[in-house]
Amino acid sequence: MSDAAKRVLLVDDDRFVRECIGAILEHIGYQVRTASSVDEALKEAPVWSPELVILDVDLGAGGDGITCCRRMREMEGFARTPIVMMTGLASRELVIQAAQAGANGYVLKTTLNIADFTDRLNRILQGPAPTPDSAPDAPPVPAVPAGQDPAPAGPPPDQEGERRIAKIHEPRALPFLATELGKLALSSGATTEDMVNVIKRDPAICAVVLRTVNSSFYRARGKTLSLERAVVGLGFGGLRTLAGSLEKFEDLLDSPESAGFALGYWQHSLACAILARRFAAGGGAEEAETAFLVGLLHDLGRPLLREAFPEFYGEVLRDAAAGVPLREAEQRRLGTDHLEAVCRTLTAWKIPPELVQAIGAHHDSWDQLRRRNLECFRPAAAVAVAERVLTGLAAGWPDDDRIEEVPDDLAALLELRQPELERMLADVYNDLDDFCAVFYLHMREDQALPPLTAQAPPESPSRKAFWVRAAEPRVDTVALALRQSDFAVRSGTTPEQAAEPRPDLVLASAEFVKDVPERLESLRRILHSLGEPAPRALFLAPESALSGLVPPPGIALVNRPLRVTPLLAALA
Repeated sequence: MSDAAKRVLLVDDDRFVRECIGAILEHIGYQVRTASSVDEALKEAPVWSPELVILDVDLGAGGDGITCCRRMREMEGFARTPIVMMTGLASRELVIQAAQAGANGYVLKTTLNIADFTDRLNRILQGPAPTPDSAPDAPPVPAVPAGQDPAPAGPPPDQEGERRIAKIHEPRALPFLATELGKLALSSGATTEDMVNVIKRDPAICAVVLRTVNSSFYRARGKTLSLERAVVGLGFGGLRTLAGSLEKFEDLLDSPESAGFALGYWQHSLACAILARRFAAGGGAEEAETAFLVGLLHDLGRPLLREAFPEFYGEVLRDAAAGVPLREAEQRRLGTDHLEAVCRTLTAWKIPPELVQAIGAHHDSWDQLRRRNLECFRPAAAVAVAERVLTGLAAGWPDDDRIEEVPDDLAALLELRQPELERMLADVYNDLDDFCAVFYLHMREDQALPPLTAQAPPESPSRKAFWVRAAEPRVDTVALALRQSDFAVRSGTTPEQAAEPRPDLVLASAEFVKDVPERLESLRRILHSLGEPAPRALFLAPESALSGLVPPPGIALVNRPLRVTPLLAALA
């Protein structure tokens, strides 16, 4: 065997599997050592220094493969060693746990094909090959602190930017969903529901289906705002043609950065669509379906801009990661933003105007939204509220991290109250888990898995917060954000209400300058009644109301509207 043969550590508790897969690996030129338990693997790894680890998820009495993966990542020299998890179970929980433990890939024994398996291992060890249509990464630029202008990036002139966006024939779909749609369209046993379930998981495929069914060729049948009617209108023949012509985002999974962009964008879009449909259900099935479509398509401008401005969009994302709101970063770097891009593009594609107008309203202030004369007001309001809720939870990749409070009149229109909202969110997280499992299973095995950007809050928070206020709003986005940080929130105004159970955090807030002295004194009184050691205390108010204010000892001042990052810093 050549000295240059790659070293592989194969960890499986089944002797038969070790011998079979080991023989295959040696036959194609790898050097192989095996282990049957976590302890053996962790002992062998630093001695053997493998260039690839293949690790069974369930090692029986030998331990837990996911724990082994996590511990191996903590060992010196193994931070970047490719680790492929192998199992006989197609479980979403296992896929997500493997990703969180640091695995690079996930292989099912039940569908193992020797030729595909060896080809995957070769690609993992050789590193990713560049794809012809993939955009080069933007050159590194310094991060831009929030509130400061970035260095000029030289964005294209306005006309050039419009030309680039107009040139995009269609958005690119996730490759595995496009393939699944094509297979269904060829299957004699597929149903309309099967097709819709694939289409509604990808904003790009959804947009292309709506564009096609609302084109002049089909438009004589009337405008279509329903995926079910769109699938019936196109027919399986039309869907076969459409699936075969879909542009695929092949390069979207080619690096941790692009995979992170993809996962964050798709998670946020799906979560917003699922929540908005639930929020709008009181208006009937048609309005709920419209709300789902608006939520699914509302951020389609992000991948459109990434494709139109490949040499600049990396800088946009770095600005956003440094605290600049995403639309502001896009305007600075590109001269346009994703909201303008999606509305312009969908209008050009003859998507029904009421759908485009509702999408265009999702960044409106609450007053702006109320003043709009929207035909689809309830779906637009549902998406706007869903966007604010998900931003406070950092679910996916929101435009910025402001935690905006939801007015009671809009919450009442959507028939929302906090307990029902929390139950809805639990369902959304389950749906996102399903999507992430599919996403991870179809990633290239030579790529690191991106981190989950939406994490479910703890079911039973271990810390307690007391909010000094007389009444709770119907929807409390701040309480949701605190729940995400392991705080259960209750409200009241008296020391007796605050005392039992004793809180770890006490907070009060004021919206107007005139209310600050009274609210601050109420907070001080509650803290005094709790005695020593005093819990942490926050006072939330607009920056104008806090200017020049010297708070009582032990009370931290936090600007409203809240932002996720400063809130987490105040709680750290």
